[in-house]
Amino acid sequence: MADAQRNETAETESARGPGAPPAGERFLRAYALQGGTPLRIVPAPRPRAWIDAFPRRFTAQCLPLMMANQSGWWMLNPTAFRVTWDGREAPNALAIEGVDGGEKPRTVVSRFGYGIVSFEVPYIFRTPPGMNMLVRGPSNLFKDGIAPIEGLVETDWAVATFAMHWKLTRVGHPVLFEAGEPFCMLVPQGRGELEALQPVLQKLEDDPELHRQYEAWRISRKQNSDMRHVAALVGGQMGVYDIPCELHYTRGTSPGGASAPDDHQTRRSLRDFTAGS
Repeated sequence: MADAQRNETAETESARGPGAPPAGERFLRAYALQGGTPLRIVPAPRPRAWIDAFPRRFTAQCLPLMMANQSGWWMLNPTAFRVTWDGREAPNALAIEGVDGGEKPRTVVSRFGYGIVSFEVPYIFRTPPGMNMLVRGPSNLFKDGIAPIEGLVETDWAVATFAMHWKLTRVGHPVLFEAGEPFCMLVPQGRGELEALQPVLQKLEDDPELHRQYEAWRISRKQNSDMRHVAALVGGQMGVYDIPCELHYTRGTSPGGASAPDDHQTRRSLRDFTAGS
């Protein structure tokens, strides 16, 4: 697990793929607190160990999945530790201990009780005006016995630090956070963008062209699914992985002739944090 995570966080710029930065210089700043424990912040990489474990990396053909993997920056845990919850509601119900004789990180604490462990973040972040920060767990990474708690912070003006919280879900089950493992994902997003949308429910038949495009896709998908079914009958259940996905969406095309806009993305290229003045 540790090796897989190190491989994920060590992905190079070329592996993240091409991509021009946004127009103009818009900054995401992390102001380090004096005396705080430095934490590495890196662009979230594309790979995940569980995806790579699929035969022929089958799941990696899902572009929405792979794009979500790269949609933010990871903060990395500096020191390995183990946390266990005894099931009580009090803050002292968590046992946080170092691994292999090491000390537990000073930034990992239990303050709220109810099986919640907190990672203190020694930075104050600044986003461009009108931009919030979604503070969440790493996308498409899973840990047994614990789940991330998400928060949304107005980082264009807030002067306070925040913490990343996780909720243990299994009593008596030790949860290991390894050194270099991501514990938080930072996802800037525009304030008010969701509120600006007017949700509308309609019948698909109300848009004849979209209906036609969907039917062409549905037939194509059924043909692909039928081929997988036959492959499973002939070669066993693992035979489904011998049939490649259609990849219309990845290519920005569709069976009915629709095409993606010019800014269709197949990779993200987030920039690294650099030293500022």
